[in-house]
Amino acid sequence: MKIYLMQHGKALPKDQDPEKGLSEEGAREVTASAKGLHRLGVRPDVFFSSPKKRARQTAMLAQEELNPGAGEPVISETLSPLAPPGEALDFIGEAAQGKGCIFVAGHLPSLARITGLLLFGEPAEPVAFINAGAVLIDASEPAPGKGVLERAIGPGELARLA
Repeated sequence: MKIYLMQHGKALPKDQDPEKGLSEEGAREVTASAKGLHRLGVRPDVFFSSPKKRARQTAMLAQEELNPGAGEPVISETLSPLAPPGEALDFIGEAAQGKGCIFVAGHLPSLARITGLLLFGEPAEPVAFINAGAVLIDASEPAPGKGVLERAIGPGELARLA
């Protein structure tokens, strides 16, 4: 299973949007990153997101570019910024059964901790995430210690591919 993890795009300040949705720059970066992933042949079967507005927007923009027919992103509290990474992996594992490629839009520190759990079996933070950047993990299943880091790619590099 291929697992693509993306930190949401840059968000508006709370005084401009109390829900801190994506800024115009953030939406452009996410779209450009998704187009770059598309050029790399990425076609997730299912998209996951935290319930926060900026993550939902990130998942929807990515879904529009990568696989418009995949349906609406699956929203889960287990992908919230401070949610326990084990709960996130359990949720993803159940919801992604039979899927070969998944996309997760979320936040720090949860994405970094999910990555650590997948790679090392503990919620370390081994990868530096960047807004609208992507981390690819190849895993036999979304479970602790079952993943191998294939690539971490920033939004600038992804935009150049687009």
